[in-house]
Amino acid sequence: MNTVSPSKEVKIPLASLDGAAILPKIRLKNISKSFGKTLANKEITFDIEVGSIHSIVGQNGAGKSTLMKILFGLEIPDSGAIFLDDELLSIDSPREALSLGIGLLQQEFSLIDDLTGIENLILGNEPVGKYFIDYEAALVRAKELQSKLNLEIRWLEKISTFSMAEKQQVEILRLLAYGANVLILDEPTAVLAPLQIQALMDLLFLLKKEGKTIIYISHKLPEVMQISDHITILRDGAQVSTLSISKTDLEEVADMIVGETFHKAPNSYGSPGDSVFSIRNLSYRNSKNFEKVKDVSIEVPSHSITGICGVAGNGQEEFVHLLAGLVRPTAGSIILAGQELAKTSVRVKRREGISYISPDRKSEGLAMTGSLIENAVGGFQFLLARYSWLRKKDLLEHSKKILERFDVAHGELTSPVSTLSGGNQQKLMVGREITHNPKVLLASQPTRGVDLGGVDRIHEFLRDVRDSGTAIVLASEDLDELIEMSDRILVFFNGEISGSFTHPFDRQQIGRSMLGMKNDAT
Repeated sequence: MNTVSPSKEVKIPLASLDGAAILPKIRLKNISKSFGKTLANKEITFDIEVGSIHSIVGQNGAGKSTLMKILFGLEIPDSGAIFLDDELLSIDSPREALSLGIGLLQQEFSLIDDLTGIENLILGNEPVGKYFIDYEAALVRAKELQSKLNLEIRWLEKISTFSMAEKQQVEILRLLAYGANVLILDEPTAVLAPLQIQALMDLLFLLKKEGKTIIYISHKLPEVMQISDHITILRDGAQVSTLSISKTDLEEVADMIVGETFHKAPNSYGSPGDSVFSIRNLSYRNSKNFEKVKDVSIEVPSHSITGICGVAGNGQEEFVHLLAGLVRPTAGSIILAGQELAKTSVRVKRREGISYISPDRKSEGLAMTGSLIENAVGGFQFLLARYSWLRKKDLLEHSKKILERFDVAHGELTSPVSTLSGGNQQKLMVGREITHNPKVLLASQPTRGVDLGGVDRIHEFLRDVRDSGTAIVLASEDLDELIEMSDRILVFFNGEISGSFTHPFDRQQIGRSMLGMKNDAT
């Protein structure tokens, strides 16, 4: 490995708050990393100013995650090195990264629901008294941290009772308690409501003022433009540019991300017809007897997109599962074309014209070890069978048709679907579900983990199937996506619909409704 041996251990310092000192830089120099024949990072070199907010952007597969894993010690570069000015940093494990003051906040929280806030905060870093953990000292430290950042945390309550925003705050405070001066945040707003997003932005600005360095990874370019001091654009593992945010704009950054002038499809809304899908007094209790969906009634018209949103954990995911047949309701009706389908199987619902785009393509939407052919026809074999037989010729033709129509870049049709990139896997799954012109399409997080160009293509696919007459229920964590695509937006809070909105959408009112606040919804 072409790296330099460190002369000594160096801890990332806090920035000077008065701005008088010349602060050091974190230097990434000629970082390269390969996985087999795939070159994930190619000679990447740029500086991160200590005490700043530096964003890393790029499409899926651009190398963002690999680069941050290298900075946090989860991966070792094949060549290149990381410096604090001229001092080499030795980062060969997350423990080493934390000892240097570098912390990583991942999309998937690592908190333990059955532990309290304070127990999660000190987990692995417990202050020990003479014989036992010193919880009193831990609480004093916790309250000092939250006071500096104007936060209110219920330290003695179980994490399972915390909102997603509160859990995120605990994760950030835990990194600070470990002594992190550099915080790497990976898609931190994916599970937050608009008001919570602004609260996070305020927190990050305050952390910056306190001298912390923030490395911010996000697909949401308006957020990046709002919060960053500098931005690095990666494409195909290579560094396109590193810019001061004051010297660029959103359009230029989008063009550099995709490698050409990015033309986003113009907004176009549907022309809703008559109701074809009726949900009446639908309720659901889970295996722990918690009521997750409470007496929900809606009508979904043809030629339209009904958006579903809510802060994670408020019943919208279970609601879509009920409509798809993945769980059965404890009460209520699901009626399509006059037929009651509430307690029928997924198979029956598919036969009656309900398609489902899963939010989790890897474990639910696709069979990762199955071939492209098997995944292209999965769940719709009954439409291709002739006298209960499936002919290889028909399967091949059908698969090729989907792959071509939905621009899926692929190799052999017999190769596992795992050989496709994430974006191409998503397009295959979306194509499979909409190619049969369903009466109802349940699209749950259809663009999750998809880059700019892929998002735009999937939106085009959804508009096309809407215009053909399909009634679409679109569930998304991305409020921008819902505002752009939906004819109506329904907000879930605590298992109930807390707001129903039509054009022109008011982002602030939708955000308030996501937090259970009353407003004048229409």
